[in-house]
Amino acid sequence: MQPDFTIQVPISDSLGGQQTVQLDLLQSSTPNTWYAEVQSVPTSAITEATGSTAPAGQIAAGTLVFNTDGSLNQSASTLLTAIPGGVINIGASSATPPTSGVAWAAGTGSAAQTLTLNLGSSTSGSGLTQFDASSVTQSIVTNGTPFGNLSAVTIGDNGDVNATFDNGTSRVIGQVALATFPNYDGLTNVSGDAYLASTSSGDVSIKTPGSGGAGTLQTSALESSTVDLSTEFTSLIISQQAYTASSKVITTADQMTQDLLSIIR
Repeated sequence: MQPDFTIQVPISDSLGGQQTVQLDLLQSSTPNTWYAEVQSVPTSAITEATGSTAPAGQIAAGTLVFNTDGSLNQSASTLLTAIPGGVINIGASSATPPTSGVAWAAGTGSAAQTLTLNLGSSTSGSGLTQFDASSVTQSIVTNGTPFGNLSAVTIGDNGDVNATFDNGTSRVIGQVALATFPNYDGLTNVSGDAYLASTSSGDVSIKTPGSGGAGTLQTSALESSTVDLSTEFTSLIISQQAYTASSKVITTADQMTQDLLSIIR
């Protein structure tokens, strides 16, 4: 059955991504009483506990009861009993369903999170209220960091990959690792700057830049030439001498051919 009203609350997960919690309201036959359900959008964003019979994506369910003046009656609302104090605990993302409560789905990769849903009360002067009218006004206030779009990515000397967002926040989203070998000269050249480990190079060891003998990273820089000038000049002289010798051989062969033709004539 479709709800009469829905209220969506955007939240920020541990990765800086946006998740959505939705409050669905369905009017009951009892005056001033509404069936209420808190669920994730989409429902696949969370995982229910093992053995749970709750619908997919459901975090809590119950009723919301309002006073005759339209204010929320917290003591009579069973939804608030299901989430005492409005506190919702969502477990860390895992491929294994939680033993109790709900957790972020495996695909989100989010850490455990605690949310506080404040619906107000008869004495708060704000929050969820009921009016004798068909029009609805929604205003949601969140006290977290505003959602932002990725604006830049930088890599530090230690390999940390930092993402900067246009809301002024930044966070480490990964790290570049360096591979070290006991004998670098034993690596097998594949093509260009690509190499493979071999029995001569020894086993690979993955390390954090700047630790365990691994070098550091220099970002936003153009690599200078790695050519050994003395070696290349020596190779150039050898190639030049070989070319000169080959030219003399060709010249001598041509002269011998001309002399042979002259004798025949």
